[in-house]
Formats: sequence, C-alpha cells, structure tokens
Amino acid sequence: MYKVGDRIVYGQAGVMTVVDIREEKVLNEKNTYYVLRAHDAGEGALTFVPTDNEELVSLMRPLMTKEEIEKMIIAVKESPDIQWIEDTRARSMVFKKIADSSDFTEILRMIRSIEEKITIRTESGKRSYLSDEIIMKKAKKRVYSEFSAVLDLDYEQTDNYIRYMMSQK
Repeated sequence: MYKVGDRIVYGQAGVMTVVDIREEKVLNEKNTYYVLRAHDAGEGALTFVPTDNEELVSLMRPLMTKEEIEKMIIAVKESPDIQWIEDTRARSMVFKKIADSSDFTEILRMIRSIEEKITIRTESGKRSYLSDEIIMKKAKKRVYSEFSAVLDLDYEQTDNYIRYMMSQK
C-alpha cells in the first residue's frame, strides 16, 4: 500500500506522486482512490486509481533506486547491441514494441543502437530515419523521466549521466 507523498511510476504515464488517498462517490458508489499527480504536471492534472482495482494498482510501482539505475546502465554497457533490422517498417514495429515495454535495459540497448546508427549515417552524409528518431525520443522520455526523478537531474543532465556511466571502464 502506498501513502501520501510516495513517488511512484504509474504504467506508461511515468513518474507520479501520491498526493491524497480519499473516498469519492461515483455513480452512487463510494470507493477509496489513490490520487496521483504527474511529476511534471500542474495542480489540476490528477489521476484517480481505485485502491481495490488490482489491475490498475498493479500498474503502480516504486521508483528505482540510484543503485538499481547504475546496475542497469552497467548491464546495458556490457551487453551486445540490439540486432539492427534493415527494413525500416519491420524495425519500427520491433522498436515500438520495445519502447512500450517495461524492460528499461532493453529500451536503453535500443536507444544506444539507434544513436550509433544515426551517428554512422550522419558521418556518411546521410539523414537518419524519422521513425527511428521518433521512437528514440519516446523511449528516452520514458526512461529519463524516472532516472531524472531519482537522480535529481534534468533531461540533458540525465542523458550526460548515462553517457558518462556507459563510457566508464
């Protein structure tokens, strides 16, 4: 059970804070709700999660720790790149599935692979594929929102932190 003040991740919505736990009456039925506010949202943007709805509550999880993040980055650094798929449409489908998953290690591996391909294409005077850039941006937002909340860094600092950790021997 979560308590007011807890910072959590809620599904793909990202980092949220439990701002209240209260009873609400909806359609003449009282229920207790976790009231969540997105990490980067204003006062009015609230999400209500019924405390007795196991499916929705299962989408809530505590933030990772700094140690878990560092361990994950090291695991990514030591793992091989994701197999690159030359067919753009097929690659987009596979990468979208990875970006939508909850496997941050795999998402980071995908980001690394896309960044390397973009660098290679740019150095050879070619443009990168827009679909790769869109998927990478979405994936980074998903991972970096949690990492930046835990590490108390902004988006650019989080990117630099990950690059630094990946470059260490």
